[in-house]
Amino acid sequence: MPLPVRACSDEELEGYAPIEPAAAVELARRIAEGSAERDAALQKAQEEARSISGQYDDLEDRVEEFCRQMRKLITEAELPGDQEKKFIEALSDLEDYL
Repeated sequence: MPLPVRACSDEELEGYAPIEPAAAVELARRIAEGSAERDAALQKAQEEARSISGQYDDLEDRVEEFCRQMRKLITEAELPGDQEKKFIEALSDLEDYL
């Protein structure tokens, strides 16, 4: 029995295309008809990825500045050795995530 390619989703066709010629043809037809929509969706996803990447970079910069300021404050506060050591270790752990 042949595969009902017109009833398949795009994702299903992508899976079947390598082994079922009719699926490859149907997928090609859909891409040709809706390529502008796929390109627009891809461009939107790329823009969102760039935006998220920029937000991450900004957050990373802010955390690094926070750690610098905290190290300075800890040093200036002249905390007892145990407390200073714990604060420094916590900051080091945070910086390791960056």
